[in-house]
Amino acid sequence: MKLEERSQILSNWFQKPLGKAVSQAVQEQWEAANFVRFNGDWLQCGEGIEWSQTTSGLFHNSPVILSPCQGKKVDVRGDFESLPFLSQSFSLVFLPFILEMFYSLDKLMDEVERVLTRDGYVLICGINPLSLWGASRIFSHNAIWPFSPIYWHTSLSIRQQLSSRGFETHWIRSFFYRPPLGNADYLQKTLLLEAIGRVFWPYPGGLYLLLAQKYVHQILPVKPLWDTGRYVIGKRFA
Repeated sequence: MKLEERSQILSNWFQKPLGKAVSQAVQEQWEAANFVRFNGDWLQCGEGIEWSQTTSGLFHNSPVILSPCQGKKVDVRGDFESLPFLSQSFSLVFLPFILEMFYSLDKLMDEVERVLTRDGYVLICGINPLSLWGASRIFSHNAIWPFSPIYWHTSLSIRQQLSSRGFETHWIRSFFYRPPLGNADYLQKTLLLEAIGRVFWPYPGGLYLLLAQKYVHQILPVKPLWDTGRYVIGKRFA
């Protein structure tokens, strides 16, 4: 399945009951993190998540939305592995369920690193394979959204990818303990699992939200305290 088709399916999935519940949960987690308001331009890959007025207040500007497929809210059409932007263009890049589209993350991560400013951030939302969401692949590939295959990446492997590029992970949150049910009534009936999961099984939520920061180490030239040819054992020659 082509990337354009996958992106369109993912965008449509966010309009369904499960996708709407996930979008709301992501925004609740971001609000609960209580970070300082982000300034500067930021990029969102995919048009699925529509930020509410409350949550969007945590950002100085609205996102630039990039997608391989045409959509009502898409600002720029382009490939996730070849971002059509200049280097150091964004202070934040948001990847909601984009990593599950790729077997190898090297090109995607390289592009994210390239377009981020110095000390820029990457915010990643994805599926935890060690959860009810991950277990759903045993029964049906269509349990979450109807494209196949889905490439599963653990948060640990993603942190390793980021660390190898000089990123530092500030925090990671596991959430959404309900199973990936497509029926709105069933989702409402299993809402109690959210409270139970946070108390008794805090890590393996169905989804994770990860924030990492890019660091560019600068090597400043240090002027020597002595000047060769002018100082010899404390004596200065004209």
